[in-house]
Amino acid sequence: MAPPSPPRRKRDTVQRENFADLVDEKRRHLVKSKEFSLDDGSFTPGEVEVVLFDVYSLDSFVACCAARAALTQHAQFEGVTRNGSVEQLEIDVTDKVVAMVGVCWDYETMRDLCCDRAKSILVLESEDSLPEVEKSELINLGVWIETDSRFGAGVLAWEFFNKGEPVPLLLRAVEDIHLGRGVFLDGKAMEDGIDALLEDDDIENVTLAIQGLLCPLGYREKIFQKFHSLLTDSKETKRRLQTIADRGRAREPEIRKDQLEAVSKSVVRVFRHFPAWKCNMVMMTSKFEGRVAEFLAESLAQRCQGQENRCMGAVLEMKEGSTVRVTLRSLDGGPDVSEVAHRFEGCGTGTRAFFKVRSDLLESSLEQPEIVLPLICRRVMLVLMFSFSWSECSEWFLCCVIDLPPTQRQCFHCAFGFNYSKARSH
Repeated sequence: MAPPSPPRRKRDTVQRENFADLVDEKRRHLVKSKEFSLDDGSFTPGEVEVVLFDVYSLDSFVACCAARAALTQHAQFEGVTRNGSVEQLEIDVTDKVVAMVGVCWDYETMRDLCCDRAKSILVLESEDSLPEVEKSELINLGVWIETDSRFGAGVLAWEFFNKGEPVPLLLRAVEDIHLGRGVFLDGKAMEDGIDALLEDDDIENVTLAIQGLLCPLGYREKIFQKFHSLLTDSKETKRRLQTIADRGRAREPEIRKDQLEAVSKSVVRVFRHFPAWKCNMVMMTSKFEGRVAEFLAESLAQRCQGQENRCMGAVLEMKEGSTVRVTLRSLDGGPDVSEVAHRFEGCGTGTRAFFKVRSDLLESSLEQPEIVLPLICRRVMLVLMFSFSWSECSEWFLCCVIDLPPTQRQCFHCAFGFNYSKARSH
C-alpha cells in the first residue's frame, strides 16, 4: 500500500503580504490570491491602451491605479458611469485594446463598443452585472470578462497587470471596505472615514474628488501620483488607515443618530419578485446610507426570530426628477441583495448592492408582507392591548405580526399611518 500523500500546504496570503497585525484571525482566510490563466492568448497586460473606471466607486478607481502601475506613459484613462455610452467617451477607442476595471456597461453598449470601436475588450469586475446569457454572447464576440466576487476590482486588476507582485496594502483595505467582509479589525471605522484618505494631500474628500474625474486623465495626473505613493509605501498606508479609522470612530455618534432616526420611520415591505424576503426600508438622506441600511437589516432580523436569513434593509433617497436611489444591505447568511439590484439593472455583491429606479416603478414592485401563522401565534396577545375591535382596523393587526417596535407600529391601510400612542384616536 502506498503511503498517504503529504498534506497540501495552505497558502497564507495575509502572511505573504505582511499585514497580519491588521486583520481578524477568524476571517483572514477570506483574503485570497488570484491566478489568471492567459493560455488562450487573448490578452497580455502590456497591450492595454485605454483604461475605463467607474467614478462612483473607489474600488474601481484604485483598480485603474493598479493598471497604471504596470502600463507605459502612452496609456490613456477615463472616468465613466455604469449607465454611460460609447458616444460619451472623449477618448477615441477605435482599434484600441480597452480594459474596463470595476465597471461594465449593459449588453447593447458593450456590443457596440466591441463590434464597432475597440480592437478588443477586457472586463475585470467583482460583481456580475450582466445576465449569464448576455455575458456568454459577449464572450463569444471576443470580450474577455473576468468576474470573481471573492475579490475587489482593485485586487483583480493588480493580480492581472502586476502578476507575481504582492498586492499592496491599500488595495486590500479598499477590497475589505468594498466587500464589507470585516477582515480588517478596524474595517467598519475605516469605511466610515474613507473619504479622509487623502486629507494630508489637501484633498478633503477623496470620494467627491474621484466623482469629478468624468473625463480623460493623463498618466501624470496628480491624483494618480498620490495613490501611487500609497501603493508603494506600506508604512505610510498603515498610517493613513489608522487616520481614517480614527475619523470613522469620531463619526459614530452621527451614524447612530441616523440609524435611530431611520428605524423610527421605517416600514417593512417585500419586493414582488422576491416574496420570501422581508425588507426594512426608509426614505431618507444620509451620508452613511450603507450603515443605516445595515442597521435596518439587523433590527428586522432581531424581531424575526427563526427567519433572520430572510431579512434585509434599504435606504431610499430621492434624486433628480422622480428617480430613487436604493441602497441595500443584508447580513451574513441573509438574502443575496445583488439579485434584487440586478432586477432593476443595478449591481452589487451578496450583502451590498444598489440601484436607481423611477419612483412609480419602485412603488409598483413593493407589497405588504404575508401574515405568517407562527408569528400570529406569538403576537396575538398584542391585539388585547387595544380597546378598539378587529373590525375597526384589521390592518393594525397585520403590522403587529410583522414585529414593528411598539413605538413605530403603523397601519399600512393608512399609508404609513399612525403612532402607537395615537392608536385610540385612530
